[in-house]
Amino acid sequence: MSELMGWVKQAWDARARNDNKQAAIAWAMVTALDPASADAKHNLGNALAALGRPFEAAQNFLDAIEIDPKRADSRVSLGSILLDLGQTANAKAIIDEALELDPASIQGAWNKSLVLLRQGDWQQGLRLFETRLLLERAMQPPVEAPLWDGLPFDGSLCVWAEQGIGDALHFARYLIPAAERVGKLTLIVHPELIGLLKHVFPAFEILPFGSPVTAERHVPLLSLAGLFGVFGPLPPYVQADPERIDAWRPRLDGSDFKIGFAWQGNPEHPADARRSYGLESLAPLLAFEGIRFISLQTNAEREPPPQVENFTHRLTDFSETAAVVSYLDLVITPDTALAHLCGAMNKPCWVGLRLGGDWRWGDAGKESPWYPSMKLFRQEQLHDWGTPMANMALALRALLAMREAL
Repeated sequence: MSELMGWVKQAWDARARNDNKQAAIAWAMVTALDPASADAKHNLGNALAALGRPFEAAQNFLDAIEIDPKRADSRVSLGSILLDLGQTANAKAIIDEALELDPASIQGAWNKSLVLLRQGDWQQGLRLFETRLLLERAMQPPVEAPLWDGLPFDGSLCVWAEQGIGDALHFARYLIPAAERVGKLTLIVHPELIGLLKHVFPAFEILPFGSPVTAERHVPLLSLAGLFGVFGPLPPYVQADPERIDAWRPRLDGSDFKIGFAWQGNPEHPADARRSYGLESLAPLLAFEGIRFISLQTNAEREPPPQVENFTHRLTDFSETAAVVSYLDLVITPDTALAHLCGAMNKPCWVGLRLGGDWRWGDAGKESPWYPSMKLFRQEQLHDWGTPMANMALALRALLAMREAL
């Protein structure tokens, strides 16, 4: 085996075991030995992107395109990088080029949907959003049945939450109109949401992933938006269980100003290193006096500082978290499931958003198009949480001043 092919083998072996660092090293050696290889440049770009090195990744995708101007997949990957950096217009242009070269590109169509949704083109964006179900990593339906087309029928429908907990809470707004069109609705969802959603939707059969289920039709939960249209802000559609609220009353009742905090999302999320801001970033907010600070951070890697009350060992599911949130005057969190819980409950929530955040928050603005009680505090530069936290501190000072004036 030649030296070149040896490094190629090492690169693919590293990729197979999800060792992106070693894959990047190996592909870099391949590009050094064969600088005219567009494939090597493209694969090095993918490895660097997975390591959170977007600018180096983008340069390698550009190099691949320069070597092979007809290369569609490098344009798709470059568009994804640009979208992730908040360069939505540039992302759209390069993804459109990719789709002209390869109209059948599933990843290209999926990336195009994210661009359109971020720009607020709901009709076209949601149409292309369905291509997510064709991706290799897409979750498979839990039941063998035809896909529901949204039309009324008297039979049974299985709705399944195919993405994260936050997505499930966000798109739970569509469950009532779906149920009104069918005879029976079964929801397959994350175990952490079972208790809360059984209280919110007592007429539904709600089961955790992996449960045996039979139904005459099925539909992914996130596909309901395309069937019913985008509602925009709604009245509260998630409520805490009164029994759980009563159970927390001895600990949380009172007139003192209470702020709940989280600082980290699910570490398994591919963007978590960028969307989570870390406990130390909250220092400007925790410096305020006269506030009762409460940690809502589950699975924390370390304990919060002494001025923060920590009940998280009792937050065993979202039914408990919702009960605690019902007592709070404000919640401050990254873009996590907690943000969607607060929005669905119509509780005041300030969300720190990474640069190039998720499509549902748009490109700019402080208001959420989905949740009227939510304020958005956006990063202005990659990895810099100083500005959004400083803006939160100013907003908190103003909020406390208004409270004292009442």
